[in-house]
Amino acid sequence: TYMAARRGLGRITAACEAGVTRLTRVAHRAPCRLLPMADGAAAAAGAGAAHCAIGGYGGGLLGGDVVELEVEVEAGAALLLTTQASTKVYRTKRDGIAATQSLNATVDDGGLLVLAPDPVVPYESAAYEQRQRFMLSPAASLVAVDWVGAGRVSRGERWAFSHFASRNEVLRRPEAGAAPAKAVAVDAMRLSG
Repeated sequence: TYMAARRGLGRITAACEAGVTRLTRVAHRAPCRLLPMADGAAAAAGAGAAHCAIGGYGGGLLGGDVVELEVEVEAGAALLLTTQASTKVYRTKRDGIAATQSLNATVDDGGLLVLAPDPVVPYESAAYEQRQRFMLSPAASLVAVDWVGAGRVSRGERWAFSHFASRNEVLRRPEAGAAPAKAVAVDAMRLSG
């Protein structure tokens, strides 16, 4: 008997109040979990930024799990998003359906989003697909890290997953009345074990 796939959702909004960023909205549903860091990382707190860690329930993602994360950084706010640990992806079920994660982020003028997670680590026979889309206002900033581990190397798993796919898109939001958003960077990677 297999567990049913889980559909997780996370929403976070960061707003600037008197030069300090506060998390004004934090909501999640398993298998996604958002953990506001009360004191934040020392560097983030020193810079007036908010810090939130992305986590999960059950230690990792199963085949068929879907996690959707919506992030909004309002004008002048700064948000550091990290993870509790590496994102572990377990082997797929017999149906072969991948675990998927998506992140849609908007950053308003003067805002900064720093996405600095630990790596995604797909285990043997795992399938994982990720899409991250960042919509930036003309005066917004973004630092994003996307990396993948080879698997449980200490157990002899080196690139033994079924497949890994990641797509990152950075779009520039147009000025009012201008043409549609323009992609300024696209990075896509697909690996097969």
